[in-house]
Amino acid sequence: MKTGDKLICINVDGLSKKIHMSSIPVLGGIYTVRGIPPRLKYWCDKPGVLLEEITGDMSVVNCFNGKYTLIECHFYQDRFMKLLY
Repeated sequence: MKTGDKLICINVDGLSKKIHMSSIPVLGGIYTVRGIPPRLKYWCDKPGVLLEEITGDMSVVNCFNGKYTLIECHFYQDRFMKLLY
């Protein structure tokens, strides 16, 4: 995935309105990649994606190297599939 790619949401399992986002993706919804957050070693090391249509709160994460990092809340890439058109 790269900035500008169009994605379709394929997995909303476990998402709730309580997450720190402006909204949650809709199954089958089309979204645009705004950016890819840095891969940090913290509680989960799955690749993430930032969307044009949804913004996340800024959060401080405690990485495994003992450093704290400010990062925007984001979604895992495996919730989306790139559209090929």
